[in-house]
Amino acid sequence: MEETEKEKSVDDLVAPAKECLVDLLDFDDVQVDQWFMRLYTDGRDKWRPLSNDAAKNNAAIRGSVRESKEEVKALALAYCGMADVKGQREHVVYTQYFRKDYDTGLVLGRRIKKQWFTGKLYSHGSFLIMGQCQNVWL
Repeated sequence: MEETEKEKSVDDLVAPAKECLVDLLDFDDVQVDQWFMRLYTDGRDKWRPLSNDAAKNNAAIRGSVRESKEEVKALALAYCGMADVKGQREHVVYTQYFRKDYDTGLVLGRRIKKQWFTGKLYSHGSFLIMGQCQNVWL
């Protein structure tokens, strides 16, 4: 019974995690080689750029969660950049999605391309669910 509840809870994260990835690509300030964070509260929260320094990002994420005036219900962390995909360097977006009261977060990704005439990033191909990670944030 316990195993089924864990599987179900991870399944609950798939749809909102995919949605947050799509929302990131609609964010006007998204750019390649950049980390982003988004807190989900009752209000409409926006993506915020982070640095490429892990220690600074960890402090910024913890501080944002702690100092939020509204209860943080979910958190998304995303990286837009280059990665090796099947032996070739490609643009990808890598996302970690966490929900409050869930021990596990979901890790997923998607290939992206850049429109040459606008510079806007757009998704290419299907979503790839990469696995789970421990929720240390919420």
